[in-house]
Amino acid sequence: MTAHLLAAILVRRPQHVMASALRVRPLVAESANRIELLFGDGLNARPPQLPDNAALWKRLDAADRSGDHSAINDRDWRDSPWCGWQTEGSAIPLFRRPKFARHYCRWIKGRRRQGDYRRLVQGWLLNFDRENPSPFAATLIVPACTLWPDWLWARRHASLELFDADNGPANLASQVLDDLRPVREVLRERGLGDWLQTGGYAEAAFAAALGDLPRRLQMSVDEARGLDLVRRILDWAESSAGDLQFPGLRKQLVEALLIPWQQAAPPKAVERTITSFLLKTCGDPRMQRARWNGVDETATNVFKRWLTGATLEAFVRVIERVAEKDHWKYRKAFWMGYYRAGHILDAWVALGPDAERIARQIDDLRGQSSRLVGQCQSNHCVLLLRIGNLVVADWSHNGKCRVWRDRQRHAPLLYRKQYDAGDLRVGADIEVVHQQASAGGWQRKIHDHICDLTGIRLSPSSYMP
Repeated sequence: MTAHLLAAILVRRPQHVMASALRVRPLVAESANRIELLFGDGLNARPPQLPDNAALWKRLDAADRSGDHSAINDRDWRDSPWCGWQTEGSAIPLFRRPKFARHYCRWIKGRRRQGDYRRLVQGWLLNFDRENPSPFAATLIVPACTLWPDWLWARRHASLELFDADNGPANLASQVLDDLRPVREVLRERGLGDWLQTGGYAEAAFAAALGDLPRRLQMSVDEARGLDLVRRILDWAESSAGDLQFPGLRKQLVEALLIPWQQAAPPKAVERTITSFLLKTCGDPRMQRARWNGVDETATNVFKRWLTGATLEAFVRVIERVAEKDHWKYRKAFWMGYYRAGHILDAWVALGPDAERIARQIDDLRGQSSRLVGQCQSNHCVLLLRIGNLVVADWSHNGKCRVWRDRQRHAPLLYRKQYDAGDLRVGADIEVVHQQASAGGWQRKIHDHICDLTGIRLSPSSYMP
C-alpha cells in the first residue's frame, strides 16, 4: 500500500453533510473502480507479475493426475489462467481437461472475486486460439458480467460481445478499422493493453481485419479513406521491432493487401505505401522467392506488376538525367504501351557508374538495379524486360534494342547483381537501331518481331507518344 493511499485512509476529515447531499456512488465503490482502472482493466492495463509458469504447471498437472485437487492452494488456483491453456509436450492443456476445469469452476464461483475473473479474462485473451477457441472460459466470464454489470469487462462485452469466441474478434476488428485514433490506443481502450496486443485474441482480431480488408478497400469512396485503411492495417501488422507482429498471418496479410488490385490499379499513394512495407518485411519476390512461398500467385503477380511499373518509371527518370533531352521519349511510350497492356512480366535495369549514383537518390531503384561494367560509358544504362517467352535489352543513348528467346544460350538472366556490357550485346535474334522514331520506324520492327514469336499485338496508337 502506498504512502498516499495509507494517508487517504487514516486521515479523518469530519464534516457535516445533509442526507440529500450524500454521494450517489459510494466512495468505496468509486475507489474500487479507480484501482480497477490502474491494475488491469483500464486504459493503462499492464502485465501482472506472472508466476513461474513451468513450476506452476507441474504442480497443477501433478495434482490433476493424482486426482487430489484439494492439494491445490488458493494462490495456485488464482494463477492457473496463466498456464491453463499452454501445452507441455503431448499433455492436454489443463483447462481442456474436464475434471480440472470442473474443480476450477467450483473454486472461482465459490470465491466470487473480480480479481480472479480478471486473471481468467486476461489469461484467456493472451492464450486465445482462433483455430480452436476454448468455450470453457466464456461460460464462466459471461455470467460474471451479469453479476457485476458496472465491471469494465462487462461493459466491453456488452458493446463488443468480447467473450463470444466467434463474433468478438470480428467486432473488435471492425471497431479498430472504423476508428480514426491510433490502433494501439483503440486496442488499449477495449482492454488489450500493450502486453495483450501480441496475444492470441489480438491475433484473431487482426485475422478478422485482414479478412474484411479487401471488401473495405474495394468499397472505399476516395483515396484518403483507402490510404487510411491500409495504414491502420500496416500499423497493426508491424511490431515495435519493425518486423511482423503476427508472423503466422504473413500470407493472409500479403494477400489482403494485394488481391483487391488484381483488376484495377490502386491510387498511387496506396500502392507506394504497400510497396514500401512489403519490400521491408517480405522482400522482393523477383529475387527473394523463398520469402513469398505459400502466397497466392495472383497476389504475387500483382506486386511484381507494381514493381515492374516502378522500375520502368524510375529508369526513365535516370535516363532524363544522363541522356539528351527527350532522348527516351519514344522508347518510354513504346515500353509503357506493353506495360499498360499487361504484357511486361518483369523489368530490371543495369546502370553504369554515373547512372548508378543518380539511382541511389530514387527510392524505386534503391536495391532494385544492377551494376553495368565492361565496355560501356559511365552514363550508359540498359533496360531488361521479359515479354512472354522473350528477353529484351534496350540500351540508352545510341545503343541498340536486342531481343532473345528466353531459353536461348545468350539470353541474359534478370536480377543479377552485375552485368558485363559485352554479354548484353551478343547472340540476339534481332538488333534494331532506334531510327525514324517519330514515324514509328524502329517501333514497328520490334513490335512485329515480338508479335511473330508471342502473338502479342498492339495498335500503333498504344505505343506512340
